[in-house]
Amino acid sequence: MELNKYSKTITLDPTQPAAQAMFYGIGLTDEDLHKAQVGIVSMGYDGNTCNMHLNGLAADIKKSIWENNLVGLTFHTIGVSDGMSNGTPGPLVANTTPTFPDVLA
Repeated sequence: MELNKYSKTITLDPTQPAAQAMFYGIGLTDEDLHKAQVGIVSMGYDGNTCNMHLNGLAADIKKSIWENNLVGLTFHTIGVSDGMSNGTPGPLVANTTPTFPDVLA
């Protein structure tokens, strides 16, 4: 079974040297470019107890992915904390905008 079905579009296609240069720039090797890539999303945010542990979990998952001969790459998204956004306009736009009161003010 071909695991790099989608990532090979930019990792192995000789017409995509800029994409490959970015991967070399983050330390990937020629061997890594033949592996499947696994995206690891984290909503970690050090500013609240709800999400502060998530970046650590993402790091553990990434390590496990690499140990299984795959390429793990972490990216981040918005994390919502009900405790911080209650009583603010934040919950009204929680799916599209950070819920930090200073950002919404």
